[in-house]
Amino acid sequence: MKLHTKKHTLLLAVVLAVLAAAGLARTFRATASPARQPLAMPVADVLPAFTCPEDAPGERTCELWAREGSITLPDGGTAPIWGFANRLPDAASFPGPALIVDQGDIVNVVFHNEIPGENISLVFTGQELYPVLTGIATSETVTYTFTAVSPGTFKYEAGLTPNGARQVAMGLGGGLIVRPATANQAYDVAASAYDDEALLVFNELDPAFNADPNGFNMTDYKPSYWFINGKAYSETEKIFTAPGNNVLLRAVNLGLQEHSLGVLGMH
Repeated sequence: MKLHTKKHTLLLAVVLAVLAAAGLARTFRATASPARQPLAMPVADVLPAFTCPEDAPGERTCELWAREGSITLPDGGTAPIWGFANRLPDAASFPGPALIVDQGDIVNVVFHNEIPGENISLVFTGQELYPVLTGIATSETVTYTFTAVSPGTFKYEAGLTPNGARQVAMGLGGGLIVRPATANQAYDVAASAYDDEALLVFNELDPAFNADPNGFNMTDYKPSYWFINGKAYSETEKIFTAPGNNVLLRAVNLGLQEHSLGVLGMH
């Protein structure tokens, strides 16, 4: 799974078991049936997304707070994380909220750093921005501005500061969706049309690393939990659709390891 966009559109059948991919969008077709049944739940609800508010026609502003938090593990234990919230006083989420904008929008991302002792910058994959190598210190704020030129599935995450990779491993990242002008398409081509969609964000967790992210020797990194949208098996969400529907799966890898995505039991 790669984190940058790969624009593949496939037609297969759906009822999903998924294990990781990144920065790509794929369309699957559920097996046709004489009578369509209503969705049991909206596919987009698998991972809540946040449409950046429109300040003026063609311009949107999002806010992100980097905050300390924790995640509950499948065995009932907890692990500390660093994550994003898109408003206060919301807790940090793992992964961060997915940001949604439209193709052609001028996007302003107001970033607040609340993590003690960490200089943090942001990078937005697939977007035209100069890399920031220093970041901002704790309690500081900066605004990133870019034009969302190309539609597709991207990500934002901690950037190219000396500690950026550890910050990403702690959870500082999320999905970024740029929608084309035509509704219910992944890209500017009719073949990418879909009825339902889901964003799948993959990462992993080594409790020993999360307990001491700056003192940990990364050569000893051995994850014991693998997540889809912040949940590990057997708590991962189901994706429901109706027979005959095209389902768009947007996949983003925020982990340090490679991940792959499978649609099991299908052609």
